[in-house]
Amino acid sequence: MRSLIAARLSGWVNNLLERRQRLEQNHYFRFFLKHQATLRFLTLIPILALGYSAHQNFTSENSMTGFILAAIATALLAVVAWPAPITEVPSPAIRARPQIRSDWRRMLGATWLVGSAIMLAQAFEIFYGLQIGEIPSRLPWDYFAIGWLMLALGAWTLLRGAPIHWRSRPWHLILLGGIVLLALYFRLTEFDSIPFGLWYDEAINGLEARRMLQNTTYRPTFVANMTQIHLWLYKTALDIFGETSIEALRVTSVAFGVLSVIVGYMVGSQMRGPWFGILLAFFLAVMRWAVNFSRIAMTGIETAFFTLLAFYFLVRVLRYHRWQDAAWLGMSIGLGLWFYSAFRFMILALAGYAILKSPFWRPRIIGLGVLVVAVALATTFPLLIFINTDTDAFMARSRQVNILDPANRTSESLDAALWHNIEHHALMFHVSGDRNGRHNLPGEPMLDPVMGILMLMGLGLALRGLHQPENSFFVLVLLFGLLPGILTLEFEAPQGLRTIGVLPAIGYFCALSTYAIARILTQSRYSRSLLGILVAVLLLSAQRNYDTYFEEQARDFDAWHSFSAVPTIMGQYARTHADNAQFYFSPLISYDPSTRFVAPEISNRQQTLRLPDAFPLRVEPETPVVVYLDTSDRWLWQEANRLYPSARFSAITAQDYGFLHDDILFYEIVLQPEDLRSLQGLGTDGRGVLYIPEYGEYRLSTDFGASLYLNGRRISARDSLLLAQGDHLLRVEPPNSALEWRTPDDYSFSPVPAHYLYHDPVSPAGLASRFYEFSTRELDAGTLPADPAALLKDLADSTTVADLERIDPTLDSYFHELPMARPYGVVWRGWLRIEQTGDYGFSLRAIEWAELRIDGDILLTTSEPNQTIYTRQELVRGRHFVEVLYLDTTSHSRIHLLWQPPGEPHFTTIPPGSWTPFQVVVQSP
Repeated sequence: MRSLIAARLSGWVNNLLERRQRLEQNHYFRFFLKHQATLRFLTLIPILALGYSAHQNFTSENSMTGFILAAIATALLAVVAWPAPITEVPSPAIRARPQIRSDWRRMLGATWLVGSAIMLAQAFEIFYGLQIGEIPSRLPWDYFAIGWLMLALGAWTLLRGAPIHWRSRPWHLILLGGIVLLALYFRLTEFDSIPFGLWYDEAINGLEARRMLQNTTYRPTFVANMTQIHLWLYKTALDIFGETSIEALRVTSVAFGVLSVIVGYMVGSQMRGPWFGILLAFFLAVMRWAVNFSRIAMTGIETAFFTLLAFYFLVRVLRYHRWQDAAWLGMSIGLGLWFYSAFRFMILALAGYAILKSPFWRPRIIGLGVLVVAVALATTFPLLIFINTDTDAFMARSRQVNILDPANRTSESLDAALWHNIEHHALMFHVSGDRNGRHNLPGEPMLDPVMGILMLMGLGLALRGLHQPENSFFVLVLLFGLLPGILTLEFEAPQGLRTIGVLPAIGYFCALSTYAIARILTQSRYSRSLLGILVAVLLLSAQRNYDTYFEEQARDFDAWHSFSAVPTIMGQYARTHADNAQFYFSPLISYDPSTRFVAPEISNRQQTLRLPDAFPLRVEPETPVVVYLDTSDRWLWQEANRLYPSARFSAITAQDYGFLHDDILFYEIVLQPEDLRSLQGLGTDGRGVLYIPEYGEYRLSTDFGASLYLNGRRISARDSLLLAQGDHLLRVEPPNSALEWRTPDDYSFSPVPAHYLYHDPVSPAGLASRFYEFSTRELDAGTLPADPAALLKDLADSTTVADLERIDPTLDSYFHELPMARPYGVVWRGWLRIEQTGDYGFSLRAIEWAELRIDGDILLTTSEPNQTIYTRQELVRGRHFVEVLYLDTTSHSRIHLLWQPPGEPHFTTIPPGSWTPFQVVVQSP
């Protein structure tokens, strides 16, 4: 049998040799060998033409044709290009060298390591003893930091490392220095204005870092999706550059972005020589995707840095088998795990490369792997303990966006959701990228035309050379880097941040194709000129990335607005006001972290407007008051103009910040004490409004012999009055009589404060409401009764005492503060004054259910939460009785009742003055 197999193998070998001899004698083959450089160059021309045509089809949204042309160009390049060699350094002698130093550094290194073990053990004991929700003090972090530094010093001092074989020459380092300067230019140009605002997540990170700076005992392991190490970097930057400096927060990302360029050169030089490293560093320096996330204070860009750093040391470990490199690899992986979650997927790519490059069953490799894991654990154990102790807190965000959970999917099946996300992420590189203005110019491809085509060609070359583990590694980086986006929410696809792990793969593929093209050009007679053209094209790519980011994206309103520009500007405006001013914000913009970061001094002087009964402000007129209104609260702006004509009103628009359209960003109202005082107190005729701050039983009293009328009815101090929260019609005769009250919490009479008494133009306008808490009426949360209208009508018409009564000026607001625990129902009743007979439009929107009745007729009943419904009704001049029924059993409570009077082009909030809560005829006694 063996002789038969040997004979057959010998026959095959001889057959191959004969075919080779015949091929070498072939005229065409000899012609190809003689002119192969010219033929490769001539083939390069249609390759580049096909690549350009592919880009044109991408931009015209004919993506399928574009991908076909790109595939043809890639296939041709794979045929004509020489395989890029891997720089393998002979290393048997290096591997045979002693791992541990033999001189005085052995004792010093051992001392460092013993000290490290002691400090880390102390830290481990404290961290392990923490309970859920308990924040560690500074002490265990000091132990951990000192222990980790001693570990690094011990590894560097005790262990022998392998030499660095970059084969770099002075001009290589000069070029690298130029690229680093280019990277800094891309990341620091107009750093104080682009991006303009401070995004919500950035502000949260900044507030946590500022809290750490101000409170040395506050050292959370994980909070707001940020780890202690990342927050410590932010804290340090704030300490250096200032507690309110937005640029200080973003310096950390700049540093990681520039460091990834340097490490990219190290990786490229180690793999394929210094010129390949130059190319890889260049693409990482100018790629708009990388630039964007290197300029904002959000975790993400460090994923590229730690992926490249860990790969650099992994290559050295597998080449030289040095313990020192294994220690650096463990530290790189461990530190990477402290940052963005996308790095966890990169560990799979690193493991895949290690398996392909050197099987694990080799004893030395197993020992090195154990050392890597041990050092990585020593670097991450505080975080691992936190994950084990409070898994829910650590995984909360991942569970919110994970489409493996059916509750997070919009598609009917997981397969449909996955296919949707795969398709959108596959197109984001060249056709339509991330629509989020914080991640990208909305809708623009993530890559510029040059880098987009180079990436596809490089991917083709990598697939052709898949037998090289280095190519396989970056293919795995691309695949695993896309997974965080593919496995998350469909409506966010494609997601440039969650897929940021692909950046090293993009840079590598672009460098691989450029390197192949450059090798073909160097064989041409006009190599210098052609290489000059190639350099010009690369610089054109850099210019395109610069223009897109600093011109188009910076001037795009959606991108500008998405960085919390409005609350950032509010903070800037708030800082210009007096130190003793009080601040009030609309609920939707109240206590925004961006405003709080920019203007920390207003935090203790900020309150949320109570909607819908916001004006007049019930405050004592002692200090200035500044009010900021969201654009959805325009009716409050109009009401404030009516009540405070002497105040300073400003509508801040997009034009104020260089945009052509005049969209209003927010409203600012500045009220001086005299403005507030101008409305307070009863009129000279003793008439006015009494504001009741809390629903309950009150008693009112005046001077002996004087008369007191409330809502048209004469009352005395003996009357116990169950009064709704809000404005009530009041008259005192004679006008200068004193007025006292006894509130629900008091046992004696006291003077009514001046800021609870108002005169014209303040009037008791609005709708009277009655709230009923259903949890005491056998209605489960999250459910609707079979007939909600009948239930509410029966309660409102009965003698059942409401759980809450108040007077609301109008019904167009979001319930920022719930009046009571869900589930509950409300019945609003009032009279709508119609000034002109005609056809009136009404719209109703509510979460969760509402119904509108006018003069006993049902006009509108919502069928779905948050759905706006419309109707029209002919109304005659005069008053019309209105009832609005509402149920609240779920989150995001709101109700919006708008109208469109005859001749008006749009639906608007019904003015408070059009409502009357009481049918009162006031007569003099």
